[in-house]
Amino acid sequence: MSTLMFHVDGRGECSPMPNSEAVIHMIEDAYRTAPVRNDGNGHEVRDLQAVFAEMTWWRLDAQMRQMYGDRRADAFSASMGNQGALQLTQRLQRVMTEPLPAMTGMGLFKRNTEVKPGALQYIATREFGAGEATLVRSGSARNIGRVEVGQTEMVRPVRYFAVAADTDFFQGLADGFSGNDTWGRKLRKGRSILDRTLNRAIWLGREDADLWGVINYPYIDKAYSAVAISADSTPAEIIAEINRLAYYAYDESDATFSSNACAMSPKIMSYLGSTPRSSTTDTSILDFIKAACPHIKSWETAPELSGAGPSGTDGILFYRSDEEGIEWMSVMPPTMLPIVQEGLGQVAYIVAGYGGVKMGNVGNNVISWHEV
Repeated sequence: MSTLMFHVDGRGECSPMPNSEAVIHMIEDAYRTAPVRNDGNGHEVRDLQAVFAEMTWWRLDAQMRQMYGDRRADAFSASMGNQGALQLTQRLQRVMTEPLPAMTGMGLFKRNTEVKPGALQYIATREFGAGEATLVRSGSARNIGRVEVGQTEMVRPVRYFAVAADTDFFQGLADGFSGNDTWGRKLRKGRSILDRTLNRAIWLGREDADLWGVINYPYIDKAYSAVAISADSTPAEIIAEINRLAYYAYDESDATFSSNACAMSPKIMSYLGSTPRSSTTDTSILDFIKAACPHIKSWETAPELSGAGPSGTDGILFYRSDEEGIEWMSVMPPTMLPIVQEGLGQVAYIVAGYGGVKMGNVGNNVISWHEV
């Protein structure tokens, strides 16, 4: 025979309670396990309230564990300790930056600041003279030669490069909360990007802007050398070829022009500096060449010459390191303009004016390309 229990709602209506038998069994179990105590009249009673509370909590706890499992906070293992996430993680103070090759164009070549900001072009003038002195045999002036002078002009453009760094009100709030100066980092990175753009233009030029660089300068002597700077050539062949290039301007101009500096790719520099001149000496090829070319006062490394030649060859540049050799026209140094407010945002523009490379006497310079 089954037992039914009824539920009475707030209006006094009765309805059968589902799972009545389970509830009856729970009451029976509670009655059997309830502790016995004496009431105020000395009668024995069973403390069913305490048992029901314990049984209810146990059933609720089991149901919660079945529904949520390890997602419950009180289900975490005590072996995890009392430290929160990342509380025992230390952040290193040094922030590593992006490694980039050194920029050499602005340091190796003379900076010319003669052209002022606002100019759209500049003119370089070269003067020529012609005439011949005459042997005078009488007082007549008819036989005395006359001097003629003339000049040519080269017009070159001025271009402006710009980069922008922006931020806004909400980024400022986030930076204030985190202690991270995002805008300052953008400004520093923007200046670096602008400097690298100018450095690349100094070496490679910009055909789209009609700017000449060292490598694409139309009048500089260029040569693809048959002598590889590697084990494919003997040290004697390498020494003879580099000596020829070091004296190239002097020899070709009957001592009118002369180089006084050299720049080469890192691979060429490392090979010359680490390879002995012969098997009987520890003197390197580079040291021997330096001794043989005392007019070359500086020997520099230029990463921009790596793979910049035909078929990916590396370069060696002999040049004059003054206004008679190679200059880069700095019309306006990288300058941050006044900050522009745009709604809730701010934009800072960094601008630089540049007029390309000018070689006063290009005969002082020569560039050669070598397999490495």
